Amino acid sequence: MRLIFIFLLPFFLLQGGYALCQEVSAGKDDPVFLEADRLEYDRPDQALQAFGNVRLIKGPWTLLSDRIVWDDENQIASAFEGFRLIHPQVRVEGEDLQLNMKTGSGRISHGRLLTEGRGFRVSGDLIEKFGDQGYLIEDGTFTTCPGEVPSWKFTARKVEVRLGKGASARHVLFHILDVPVLYTPYLIFPVQTERASGFLLPRFGSSDRRGFQFSQAYYWAIARNRDATFYLDYFSRLGVGTGAEYRYIHQNRGEGAFKGYYISGLNEAEDRYAFDWTHRGGLPAGFFLAADVEYVNSRDYLEDFGEVTEEFNREKIESKIFAGRQWQGMNLTGQLKMTQELEQSSDSTLQLLPDVRFALLERPLGTTPFFLRLDASSIHFWREKGSTGERVSLRPAVSAVFHPGRYLEFTPELAYRERLYWTTEGEERQGNLEFAARFSTFLHRIYNFPGETSIEKIRHTIEPEIGYQYITPGDPSFRAHFLDADEIGNRHQTRWGIVNRFTARRNMDSGEVLYHEFLYLRLSQTYDIRDSRSEVTDPLDRGRPFSDLRMELIARPTPWSFLDFDLRIDPESGEGLRAFNVRAGAEDEMGNSLALDLRYQEDLAKYLDGQIAISALRPVYVRYRHRHDLEDERSLEKELRLEYRAACWSIFLILRDRLEDREFLISFSLSGMGRIADFGGGLGRD
Repeated sequence: MRLIFIFLLPFFLLQGGYALCQEVSAGKDDPVFLEADRLEYDRPDQALQAFGNVRLIKGPWTLLSDRIVWDDENQIASAFEGFRLIHPQVRVEGEDLQLNMKTGSGRISHGRLLTEGRGFRVSGDLIEKFGDQGYLIEDGTFTTCPGEVPSWKFTARKVEVRLGKGASARHVLFHILDVPVLYTPYLIFPVQTERASGFLLPRFGSSDRRGFQFSQAYYWAIARNRDATFYLDYFSRLGVGTGAEYRYIHQNRGEGAFKGYYISGLNEAEDRYAFDWTHRGGLPAGFFLAADVEYVNSRDYLEDFGEVTEEFNREKIESKIFAGRQWQGMNLTGQLKMTQELEQSSDSTLQLLPDVRFALLERPLGTTPFFLRLDASSIHFWREKGSTGERVSLRPAVSAVFHPGRYLEFTPELAYRERLYWTTEGEERQGNLEFAARFSTFLHRIYNFPGETSIEKIRHTIEPEIGYQYITPGDPSFRAHFLDADEIGNRHQTRWGIVNRFTARRNMDSGEVLYHEFLYLRLSQTYDIRDSRSEVTDPLDRGRPFSDLRMELIARPTPWSFLDFDLRIDPESGEGLRAFNVRAGAEDEMGNSLALDLRYQEDLAKYLDGQIAISALRPVYVRYRHRHDLEDERSLEKELRLEYRAACWSIFLILRDRLEDREFLISFSLSGMGRIADFGGGLGRD
């Protein structure tokens, strides 16, 4: 049995041959605890020698070895023939160690550093330790891969490691297995679990529009709540691109990001630039601020750097700065809205600078069943070319909710909308009386499913409704038309709709009860009474009183599958189908997925968009997307993404084929080495 004693006086250090634990005074510093199978005191050297299963503890450090010599006066620990030095952030192993545990400096021969969390491994023939968190390594090796021959590693003449700040290396070779494939004179990499400054992994490839392309970015961890990324890109057909991104998070002022990018054109090509600002956060006096500001100087910027259809096919860019506040029963908002046309000049495009709205939410009128609501707005319309002006709108409304009978609900509303206009063409006003009503009901039935099935019950609900709306005619001589809402008055229509819902009650294995709406079906149509008036004798003068019959279906048969269906049919002209959109897909727990998006609109878009992701081939992951124009029978876009994912690294290959561009991109991801840079700084994205 191993015996442990605690000796408090130096006299007992003369004894030996026992399993001992010694507490040694360390002055104002943390005390040193020393435990071993055998302790001997070397009087000439005034040192304590420990043999067999030695453990020395000082503060956060723990030193383990079979032989340790402790110099209490100088606070120096020496370990021989193998040791382990353990810290909450790092573990150091090696052959021999000499460490001043008061200053943190020392020397290690044939040592290895392993950080906690990400598993960084740094080794070298000679390691000098300085301070509590610093190491200088000669002829060092760095990797995050396990094994004697790691999948990848960096070797360098000198590596300087500062825990919590990162590491840097000079004269670096990158190895795949044991084969050197790349040289760089300098490299910065993180050696910590938190963010660290350093170069991001490069990205390169080739395309018809951009030519050969190479991107390198530097990431700067400014503080816990702020960081910045600087981009440097080269395109053989476009020029040199530079950019920066600044991100911030403030507890009381919100969070956001600034981005800017500029590329100098080659061969007399136009210089291109873009910037972007997003923000979400609070303001004094309880207000909230949101901003989404974006600008590109050329549509070509999006075509050059957009990576998906929704990016490079954009026709306009909208920028908004929004502020608002809510009180009990009141809401005040204001926004600036700018629209940049990409297909044509924006000189005649209407801008809302500003758009201020106030709402007094519904509140009861005394003890009556009626409720009062007030909506007010003031919008200033501006553009470089064309009429400008301002519109002030006021709309008080009185509504109620009645329940005649057991199942019916009747909701009438009476309102008056007054609009005042000040334009470059003069002053105008319009006032309209509005009346609307809605009849609806709610019917349901519950079906029981006894037995061992997980579905206990299914509830089917039917929600029919009939609506009516009338707006008095406006002045036909009215000229101040800025928005669609300015097409005032003369509306007389009814609408009907019916909704079916199917909801399942499931009993989970955990005992939890889950309600899952797996089917939603809605039919609706509008009937315009004006266009069916009998006094119109010429059938050619009549409009289309019946709108398209619309059917909407949302199906979620399982938690991993979906079907969205939107169909519109013209019941009068005999032309039948006018629009048809369907989205369907499924995804399993492994990440395999399939999605189809079919869009058809009469005289407009007709295309099929299919996407598939395969992870069953691990470690190879595949994603493929194909957009096909059904009208012109041509392919709009093909994109193949391949990833080979190993334990500590990945390689990505992207192949794209578009109408006017073909490109391929190659990038690498090394575990613990940060994210990959984006071409164009990631600007111009929706």
